[in-house]
Amino acid sequence: MKTQLAGLGPKERRTYFGLLSAVAHADRRLDDGEVTLFAKLVKIHAGHLPGDPVSDDLRSTTPLPPELAIRLQGSDARFALYLDAAMMARADGMVSDEEVWLLNGLQRRLSITQDQAVALCNLSIAALLLEQKRPTQAHAERQLLTAEARLISEDVPSASVRHVRRFSES
Repeated sequence: MKTQLAGLGPKERRTYFGLLSAVAHADRRLDDGEVTLFAKLVKIHAGHLPGDPVSDDLRSTTPLPPELAIRLQGSDARFALYLDAAMMARADGMVSDEEVWLLNGLQRRLSITQDQAVALCNLSIAALLLEQKRPTQAHAERQLLTAEARLISEDVPSASVRHVRRFSES
């Protein structure tokens, strides 16, 4: 299944993953959960990147260049980027002030409303619960369905975040 990153070139995909790496490094420590999530996102979005994507990209952090921010502002890929960044911020079990600061800046640069950001953050929580099957698979599925319904009410296209369903499969 193609994701929203299919239309981005290799340099733009590296920037995308570099930004996720910046979120992972924002609290100045790298957790196993962040490394695992990063590897899953690379597998889901990119398939194959030159070199070893986890070690190459997770070591280098990249700010969101203005030209990519402008290109993403009008596309559904901006929602995928914000969702992935929110999941990365939560992957270690807590969200630091630095990660919140990065997410707020990303929200503004990508022209995502506050309500859309909240809906995407709720989806990120539900996706991580589903991946961990916590507290149960059925409960996690209900959380995910509720979060997806909220996205629809906030005009976030479901196709832009459909990759989240693949977490329980990978």
